[in-house]
Amino acid sequence: MILGLPGYGQLSSAMAVAAIAMAFCEYGHSASLGSKIVAHSLARRDNASAVIYSMVTYQKIILLTVATGLIFSWANWSVQGYFLNGWLLIILISCVVAPEAITPAWYYIGTGRLTRLLVYQLIGRAVAFVIACWLAYKKILITTADAALLCGVPFLVASLLSNNYLWRTVKPKLASFNSIKMLTDMVRQAPYFLGAFSSSITPSIFILLVATYFSKETLGQYAIAGVAWSALRQLSQLGSNIYLSSRQWQPSEKIHNLVVKASGLGIFCSFLTVFLIWLIDIFLSKNNLVSIPIDYSFALNYLFVLSFSVIFYSINFSIGLYIFCANNKRIKFTLTQALPMFTLVLLSFFWKDLKPFDIAVFMGVAELFGLLMALFIVRDNTTKVS
Repeated sequence: MILGLPGYGQLSSAMAVAAIAMAFCEYGHSASLGSKIVAHSLARRDNASAVIYSMVTYQKIILLTVATGLIFSWANWSVQGYFLNGWLLIILISCVVAPEAITPAWYYIGTGRLTRLLVYQLIGRAVAFVIACWLAYKKILITTADAALLCGVPFLVASLLSNNYLWRTVKPKLASFNSIKMLTDMVRQAPYFLGAFSSSITPSIFILLVATYFSKETLGQYAIAGVAWSALRQLSQLGSNIYLSSRQWQPSEKIHNLVVKASGLGIFCSFLTVFLIWLIDIFLSKNNLVSIPIDYSFALNYLFVLSFSVIFYSINFSIGLYIFCANNKRIKFTLTQALPMFTLVLLSFFWKDLKPFDIAVFMGVAELFGLLMALFIVRDNTTKVS
């Protein structure tokens, strides 16, 4: 049984590839540049953003070009599955990757206007939701390509609104292209990029592993669970970024206070989301409100397990940012964020007779390993300071 519209698993896999490309194009700018802008006084942050804008824009254009080339090279030479095709990738690069790549999230974080950006993103999602409801009301059948276009609506709307506000407020002027300065800045940014990139692409690697090892039915179930799971991880990152970017760190601050405050949003949302989905599932099944014979029970079970991985991830990401922001240990931050991804791949590769439920458990184990490394690094730093 294939869940949702025909090709939903294919679309989810293609979106996973798009998410990897978006994380690549983002290059860790949001948190790092946000911290640089916060270092200026409130009155000078817009001016600082105008100066940074040119360099970031040039970097993102180059990164987007490289990402596009890598995607099509990989799709043409390496992929031998049912889940990717050229036209789907073209749509996602045009409507999802490109708009997200040029959305200046770093500006809104650095100038304390993150709420405004979240509103723009919410408006984009609301527009997509209204379109989807209208299509459902009219009983208009859509193809996988149509669904991909619909997935791009939130990114297009948010990008247009956020860039329009930045240009009206900051009025940046594109400076001349300085290749040496730009490349030097990218090299300096590389360690943090690797950490943020590894952390962001783990859900996409997870979906691609499911697509590689299991059937379309399992992929469809995990794709459903993955929507809530990815949202939880993003909320966790958001909570940590907001808390850490607004702080002036003191070495004496206790790490457990940071963990509770910075990772609390992700942990709370994890439990709340799973509980609400469980209640909705019970309500729909008892009242026979679902007319199509789709069994979401496996997706719900997968989500239960994955939600625990969010708890480990949330704490690990918060500690990792502390390591980076308070101690400027970029390599160690990279290790804490990259370890879960490599652990997941190794467990999946070496485990004999891999079953669908096993890979969700592996995700939790992988995130736990990352958390343990983060705790070890923090303990080691604390011991040295003492």
